Amino acid sequence: MPEIDVLESSLINKENNRLKKLERYEILQTQQELAFGTIAKLAVDIFNADYAAISFVTDDAVFHKAVIGKQLINIDGLCQNAINNPEITVIENIGHNQVFIAAPLITPESFIVGTIHVVVASDIKPSEKQIEMLKNLGVLVIEKLETRLAMRQTMRAQDHRVNMLVHDLKNPMTTISLQSELVGKMPGIDERTKMIAGKINSQSKNIVERLNHIVSTARSENASVKLEKAKVNIKILLDKMVADFDIRLKKNELTLLVDVSESAEIYGDEEKVYQIFEELLNNAIKFSFADKEIQIKSLQSDNSLTIFVKDNGVGITESDLERLFVKFARFNNTTMKPERSEGLGLILARTLVDLHKGKLWAESEGEDKGATFYVEFPLK
Repeated sequence: MPEIDVLESSLINKENNRLKKLERYEILQTQQELAFGTIAKLAVDIFNADYAAISFVTDDAVFHKAVIGKQLINIDGLCQNAINNPEITVIENIGHNQVFIAAPLITPESFIVGTIHVVVASDIKPSEKQIEMLKNLGVLVIEKLETRLAMRQTMRAQDHRVNMLVHDLKNPMTTISLQSELVGKMPGIDERTKMIAGKINSQSKNIVERLNHIVSTARSENASVKLEKAKVNIKILLDKMVADFDIRLKKNELTLLVDVSESAEIYGDEEKVYQIFEELLNNAIKFSFADKEIQIKSLQSDNSLTIFVKDNGVGITESDLERLFVKFARFNNTTMKPERSEGLGLILARTLVDLHKGKLWAESEGEDKGATFYVEFPLK
């Protein structure tokens, strides 16, 4: 394949992944929010600006989710231009003697999904401190979106796990109800036996109704996660992940080594399995030291396939290992990097592994000695 075609294909793939991430935030078709408005108001105050906004950019449109002040010209084109710049964008003379200053909204995967920007009078010269504060406000926007995304995914996955449990309980309860009804209609039984059979039938029907209510309530409050199972080749899936994470790995000066058998296959939901390893790789990158290697390897037996993700980072203390899968847990590791970590990603990963009847656990020799996460999938 010619080099130009490879480059074009890479750019198209990157843009598709950027748009997918933006879609996963579920922010575009929503009303303006007070939290984002507060952040935009801070931008106005920092620059003494006439106008500030938080905007998200798709391939053909710009969605302004917080607007403070009134802008005299259409700045959608400026926002579309700014998402091509990972640094601060400054465009002078945009009309009415004004200057457009934008900080990119950069996801953990290094996708630029929008901007937080201000418009100031041309005679105002922003300081380096003001510029840095605008960047930090952009980080706050992404932090909010990432936390919301993690909570939403975790709730939906746990909701589906509840639905599966309810389904497993309904079958035997329905059987008990039918059998007790038959017992009550058997000829020749005494009144006491008939009464007990009637109570069993009545209570089992009540339990089934309550289980149905749990399912209907969950469905009305959250879109349920549905597993669409098929054969999933783990090697192919992880190779795709390597390509998707290439930019972020380079940005963090990390090397990813995937040593997984070509025949490593499970029966599962490919999208959900990708999410499992996406969360684990996110975690490994987040807490790895620069210029180190992350390894993903496989171990297969007759009954299971185990994939482990090993990093060379801050490690996990024995007490912290017990809190890994606890939402919003506080960790004791004093060398922990200043990264966003509310534990929701690992909870989501474990929930998705549970839905595949698998196991997820972690091991570490302690602080600064890295960590290894293991995912075991049943093969039968």
